[in-house]
Amino acid sequence: IYNGAYLFGYRSNSKKNKGKNFNLGEGLMKKILSVLCFGLILTLSFGSTFVKANVRAEIKPPSLNQINRSEVPEWQNLGIYGGNINDVVVDPETDLVYLVSNGYPGVYRSQDDGQSWSPIGEGYAAAQRILVDSNGSLYANFDTLRKSMDDGNTWMPLVDISVIQSAHIIHAFDIHPDNPDYIVMGTGSGSTRDAEVYYSIDGGVNWQQSIINIPITSRISDIAFDPTDPQGQTIYAVNTDVENSNTISGVFHSDDGGKTFVDEKTAQPGEQFSEVGVNRNGTVYAGTTNGLYRKQNSGDWEPKNFDGMSINMIEFGVSDPDIVYIDNHVSDNDGGNWNPLSVHGYFAQSPNNPDLMFTLSQLGLKRSEDGGVTWVESVEGVEGVLIWSMAADV
Repeated sequence: IYNGAYLFGYRSNSKKNKGKNFNLGEGLMKKILSVLCFGLILTLSFGSTFVKANVRAEIKPPSLNQINRSEVPEWQNLGIYGGNINDVVVDPETDLVYLVSNGYPGVYRSQDDGQSWSPIGEGYAAAQRILVDSNGSLYANFDTLRKSMDDGNTWMPLVDISVIQSAHIIHAFDIHPDNPDYIVMGTGSGSTRDAEVYYSIDGGVNWQQSIINIPITSRISDIAFDPTDPQGQTIYAVNTDVENSNTISGVFHSDDGGKTFVDEKTAQPGEQFSEVGVNRNGTVYAGTTNGLYRKQNSGDWEPKNFDGMSINMIEFGVSDPDIVYIDNHVSDNDGGNWNPLSVHGYFAQSPNNPDLMFTLSQLGLKRSEDGGVTWVESVEGVEGVLIWSMAADV
């Protein structure tokens, strides 16, 4: 009943027809029943759908704490090895080869001249550089500058983060080749904050901040001792203005062991310094985003080579100081002439076997056993490949 109406008739409550009954007729009643039944079906159908949708929305996956990890199968590498390799070094005492990458784990070791690799360390990730000192200790700039005295198995911090200003990252460091007590490092935040240089003369136990004659922002991108100075007094550094804040990008020089630095060469408009290196001849090389500069015998900086080419790597021959590598070129007369190479990337050589060489890239690592004549991929065990997408054949 609704407002005095019945399914098969209605009773009038008006004064005029009060008390009278009316018959709607069989035909009209069938139509009314049809409409009511259709409406009921729609209501039940859509209502059921909404109920199901609400039930599905309330089903939530279990949290990580609720998952029984013993029932989760372990992930297995399908043999896709490689990754963004940043640096490699060969220990002259043990012939062990080490590399650091941008991935996780961040450090690997090879016991077969780089043919295969195993992750080591304590789970540190993303180091830019790895060095070995004359005593066989390893150094790498992970979250901070760390040192290993057991072939990379464990790493102790050399720098308390509170020593350097917050938000700064150790982008570059170097160790004197003949005296591992002399360590120098450059920092930067990647922003408009001042870049800084720190030095240690006791193997990293204590650190002092260098004084730079002009304020420089962004970061110290590379730093290097002069190996011809046994006292570790001569140091070169370059800074990169990654934020394009119109600050100076240039070469800085210290002749007092890092206490003070002065600028001695400024980048030209449109270029940024990125690399610096000094060989055992005392020749200084500085790479920019627009070519290579050289300075010999403490003289003046020469006009740059490779105008228009971005220099991302400067390395020297381990047995012959006249051999210089930059990206995809090599010189055998200390930068007098250059010849192209068949590979492109960072280089490393074995001190005991100069024919054993490595070249690095964002895709992995290649090795050569014949002095760089031929190269083979050598990334087995390096699990740093970035997988962007997958597809399954179903």
